[in-house]
Amino acid sequence: MGKEVTISAVTHPRYNWCVTFLQGQSSNGRALRRKAYFKFKGDAREFAATKKLELGNHGRKTEEISNEERRAVLTFREQISGFGSVEGIPKLTDAVAFYIRYLKASIKRSTVSKLADELEASKDRAGRSKRHVDDLRSRLQHFSRSFGDRDVRTVTRDEIEGWLHGLKLAPQTLVNYRRVVFGLFREGLRRKYCETNPVADIDTPKVVGQAPGILSPAKMAKLIKLVMLHEPELLPWLVVSGFCGLRPAEVDRLDWREIRLHDTTPVVEVTATKAKTARRRLVELPENALAFLRPLGRGEGALRVVNHRKKWEAVRRLAGYGEPGSETTEEREAGVVLQEWPADGLRHSFASYHIAYFKDAGRTALALGHGQNPSLLFNTYRAMVTPDDAARWWQITPEGPDSKIVEFAKAS
Repeated sequence: MGKEVTISAVTHPRYNWCVTFLQGQSSNGRALRRKAYFKFKGDAREFAATKKLELGNHGRKTEEISNEERRAVLTFREQISGFGSVEGIPKLTDAVAFYIRYLKASIKRSTVSKLADELEASKDRAGRSKRHVDDLRSRLQHFSRSFGDRDVRTVTRDEIEGWLHGLKLAPQTLVNYRRVVFGLFREGLRRKYCETNPVADIDTPKVVGQAPGILSPAKMAKLIKLVMLHEPELLPWLVVSGFCGLRPAEVDRLDWREIRLHDTTPVVEVTATKAKTARRRLVELPENALAFLRPLGRGEGALRVVNHRKKWEAVRRLAGYGEPGSETTEEREAGVVLQEWPADGLRHSFASYHIAYFKDAGRTALALGHGQNPSLLFNTYRAMVTPDDAARWWQITPEGPDSKIVEFAKAS
């Protein structure tokens, strides 16, 4: 098309300079070239600069209207004339202003950080557990450190996929992060902050199934011994965790009023407000758990004690569990080699030994809070254990007033 605005000298009785510029369209849609004449070069330059500003900074919005726009005006006139002389008939500018207001209202904008806050607040209002909301907040904050100031609409699939793989985490952890970010953009869709969910086309990392980590009966007996020697306040929490199979968050919220030691069938009551599934359930207390809990029973009060985490980690370290490679000089000299604590180890142990001993998948699933869903039990919580080991787990008990721990079938 050539330059849109040019200045050239001309031979003319009254003018010395000509400015050529594009303005308007011909009947076939091609841009029309116009000319303006000036006596002085300064005036020509000033006019050319104005045209360049109009055509450069603002496109061609100040040009003459196109044929399509002209047809739109004629259509408006034709349709509005059908209303005759009715008072209050809108002008074309009114119609344009109305539509612009509609567009602004329909196109909502939000930063990623703002949307993350809204999603968290939504989950909180919906009554999701503190553990769930805390986990959601932690993952969203991690994502917001990279994308928080960005408009939700501008974040792309490739950017999110690169961020996920850049975390260099285990496949299951990546699955958890993908799930949270997918939920974030799903909320953005619901609030009309974006038109698509960029996470939808990101492949879910493949997680190779592994048997859950569990404790041996000997290890459990050793932990109970160490707790009774060093942190006896932890004993009720440990017993309920290992022999009743409650989720860690459920045990942490448990009160002695919910440990019904003197019912005909003693049970632990997991109330709907404390259960992950928001459904009340009763978990039968086995005989070995009762042997520990009855002498300790209180009318009320939380099972989780002050500084619980610090005390529990100290006991686990005495049992040989801790971050591998973090052994102190004293531990290394004693030949201690720390091993990693199995994730959800007490609950996984309960599930594995319970189903192996009682041989009733439905009963075990109910105790775990899965309803009648044995498939989840087999896929997630069950490790293969021998019948002998299962029997030894349920025979771990205190013996007599000196509180020594034995395994009935075979002392450890």
